[in-house]
Amino acid sequence: MIADYPFEPRPGEPGGESGRAARTRSLAAGIVTSLVILIGSALIGLAGGLAWTRFAPRAVYVVTGHGSANVVNPETSAFIAADAWYCLIGLAGGLVIGLGGYLLGVRRYGPAPMAAILIGGVLAGLAARLVGENHGLHQFNRQLLTTPHGTLLHAPLALAGDTSAAVWPPAASLPAVAFWPLGACAVAGGIVLIQVLRDRNAGAYRRRRRLRLGWLTPQPVENEGQQPVGLVVITGCPVGRQADRMDQPDQIRGLGVRPGSPGLLGAAQDVGRGAAHHAAAGREQL
Repeated sequence: MIADYPFEPRPGEPGGESGRAARTRSLAAGIVTSLVILIGSALIGLAGGLAWTRFAPRAVYVVTGHGSANVVNPETSAFIAADAWYCLIGLAGGLVIGLGGYLLGVRRYGPAPMAAILIGGVLAGLAARLVGENHGLHQFNRQLLTTPHGTLLHAPLALAGDTSAAVWPPAASLPAVAFWPLGACAVAGGIVLIQVLRDRNAGAYRRRRRLRLGWLTPQPVENEGQQPVGLVVITGCPVGRQADRMDQPDQIRGLGVRPGSPGLLGAAQDVGRGAAHHAAAGREQL
């Protein structure tokens, strides 16, 4: 004997797991997964900040006095290049956060991990900015106070061209930080959208297939006083697994349709034409 649950009781039955307990366990797992996504996003942001300090160019300053310095070339592209590197690293880090968050939690627990991906992207952007801008900052400030006039120094990184190199970056750097959550949400949301469209197309294909096959049942049709002729007509459309069983040879043979025929609907039309032909021949003989 085959059962759905051969070795354990059904959920909701005596001895089985209740629906409320299952929902509670799923909620707890979703919360834990969201926390893991947040922590992982922060770590990716720290790694992104270190990568930013490694690849981004730095502007060159010249010491003009005790604790003061000016940029050597006011038209330098180092500030724009540093912002570009931050955005590129942020986009790559966001892709990693989005893909990892989807595989880890979104496809299983839904909205909570998706929100964690968004928040984690923001945290990663802030962490990367914090690490990148503070890398070498204290050494630069100490050199400003101790080096003689005319010494060239490489300033630490700063978003949005913050030439002071000693204060927190202005609000103009927020669009660059947004690359992290935008990249993460684009990946996770894009995968979810593709799955929804694929499932919708698959459902539409199944509906068209069921309509094409039809549900054929024998129904008597009266022919102007003659004996009823057995005619197969369409009376409905099967749903669920019943539509799949209609394709089996045994089920088709039970309806008098040869396996491998163009379809049950075409078979019904052939049977109908044959019945009409026999009825017309009978009337001619009379």
